Amino acid sequence: MKQSKRVILSIMLALSILMTSVSVAPAHKTEAASKYITIEEFAKALATELNLGSVSGSTSSGYVDALIEKGIIKNGDFTDYKSYLTRGDAMVLLNRADEYFYHGSYISEETVKHVIDKRISDISKVKAEKRADVAKAFYKGYMKGYSNGKWSTNRNLKVTSKITKAGALNTLKMIKDTSQRAKMSPDGQLIRTTNLPISYKKFPYILESYPNEYYDWMMMFDRNTKYYSNGVYYNNVNLIDYASPADVYRITPPEDMPQYDMVKIR
Repeated sequence: MKQSKRVILSIMLALSILMTSVSVAPAHKTEAASKYITIEEFAKALATELNLGSVSGSTSSGYVDALIEKGIIKNGDFTDYKSYLTRGDAMVLLNRADEYFYHGSYISEETVKHVIDKRISDISKVKAEKRADVAKAFYKGYMKGYSNGKWSTNRNLKVTSKITKAGALNTLKMIKDTSQRAKMSPDGQLIRTTNLPISYKKFPYILESYPNEYYDWMMMFDRNTKYYSNGVYYNNVNLIDYASPADVYRITPPEDMPQYDMVKIR
């Protein structure tokens, strides 16, 4: 009798474990799936951000059709709008939306080519026809990408990785609010705005890939704080006798700068 009870209890325990695992698994799968965003979901959020309503078209989503109508989504961009959006394709759509919102591109072809050639390490994983859009979105600061190491002048955007829903929706705010974008140098390198070197005021910006010790070194005008002329010592004056890197753009042409005989300072 006791043995029969043990068998029954064992069976009930096994059934309980089985039922628990069956009920938990789908919830876990749903939770994991919701971390990312589909192309269709992103299209709806993007169209809404641009104040585009749903329209009738060739797809099952009126918001996708609205973006197709405006040229933000193009023929051949996607084969399945219910698949997850990648980081690279998010940048493509963001740049096109940016150009739609601001009525055209404001980045030169030369700059775009430079960013493609020098600034994005995994750009070869992007289809050739989409590379310009990815480069422009990066240059505009929509995504920072990931460092390739100290002193590296390019970054890894992980263009083939799925983008999270939270990350994707956050980028949409940057279309109208440009202050939320990453800051980029004129040649397409990420600018660092925190943990700055002591001498940061001498420079127009601090690059993310260069450590503080690169900037915290003494320049010629730091050593020669005075000049000697006609028997008198004078203090060097910024924008008259020299210009720090941050002020170079403000100086007169070199041929108009005053010339002095530099001697050993007392």
